[in-house]
Amino acid sequence: MIYKLPEHCEQILRNNPNDVLSLLTIVVLDIVQTGDFKSELWSRLYRLKAVSLEFVAFASMLEFAIGGIDAKAFCAFLQETGNDAEALSILQETTAKGGKRLAEWSATVVSLVPPRAPTPT
Repeated sequence: MIYKLPEHCEQILRNNPNDVLSLLTIVVLDIVQTGDFKSELWSRLYRLKAVSLEFVAFASMLEFAIGGIDAKAFCAFLQETGNDAEALSILQETTAKGGKRLAEWSATVVSLVPPRAPTPT
């Protein structure tokens, strides 16, 4: 009956778009079953403070490690939430210590996220 779980969660989200358990269920099942990283749902979970940036990065790494073709969805998440600068330390650490596939993922993310202009002080 797990195949009906996303449908049930989507029904809950129609009434309560911020239901954390339903959002988490959908994003995790999407990664595990289809390799799909839905940046808009991850962004919503992040804004609800239900997940940390590091958790989202690891979810994207998992998606990439199990066959994801690129890291564009994670880049979209970073741009939607404005966390590209904060993610840089995670990406650098992964590049240095993460093994070949995860270093490739990190380098891809860094290359896809445009640098932000410095904010005036």
